[in-house]
Amino acid sequence: MNRVASALLGILLIIVGLVAAAEAGTAWTGRAPLILPLREWYQRLTTTPLSSRVVLLAAIATALAGLVILAGQLRHWRPKELDLPSEGAVTWRVQRRTVQQQVAAAVARVNGVGLPRVDVRGRRSAWSVSVAADARADCDPEVTRAARRAMSRLGASDDVALHVALRQPRRVT
Repeated sequence: MNRVASALLGILLIIVGLVAAAEAGTAWTGRAPLILPLREWYQRLTTTPLSSRVVLLAAIATALAGLVILAGQLRHWRPKELDLPSEGAVTWRVQRRTVQQQVAAAVARVNGVGLPRVDVRGRRSAWSVSVAADARADCDPEVTRAARRAMSRLGASDDVALHVALRQPRRVT
């Protein structure tokens, strides 16, 4: 959200800057404005009272835009990267999506397991993995081992919490 908002703001500022430069050039040469009716705007701004409905609506719109931006900044977004245990000053990270895909693929390779769904929860430095799949209850140890092996291959430590929930598959008749 920050990148999109920054890009839009940057484009808007470039356009406004170019228009302002062009208008300043025409004002310096003494000609009439090119795009913006500056004299009419100035006249309207100096004669509009603060009690006007237009001023009230502009203030409300500005306040709402500010609240939307503030809410976007304060919302807790899921981290895209997760910290891995490392020694020294270097911090190794893995993509959250990669953990989900690799664990789901490993669980799907277990016989009798279908439709694995993997979710990574928590903060960047303290995260856990939840696995849900359609399988018989006796597949739980094998699913847990497969998920742990996949997490280990990615560099996750053994103390990363792993929650496995298996649902009895439906019978097709």
